Amino acid sequence: MAWEFFKKNSDEFRRRYDNGPLISWLLPFTKNFASFEAMKDIEDFFNRNQFNSTGLTLKQCLEAIKVNAAWLKRDSQQIDQFLQCICD
Repeated sequence: MAWEFFKKNSDEFRRRYDNGPLISWLLPFTKNFASFEAMKDIEDFFNRNQFNSTGLTLKQCLEAIKVNAAWLKRDSQQIDQFLQCICD
């Protein structure tokens, strides 16, 4: 929800905060995403909508999402089996 809100209101965020570090402080909420689709959505958004202070933080967030998505893809069956065992 926060990501959708940010995208919808990006012009206002840019107007208010683009000359300072706040946008970079807001981006880490995306690091918990765990899909390649989310990573592409974020990447595409920032390719179309440049913010002054997102460079390194954006790269770190995209890398974290990539790692999360790869882990989930690789281990989701085992995680599901484990959770089913402990929930039964």
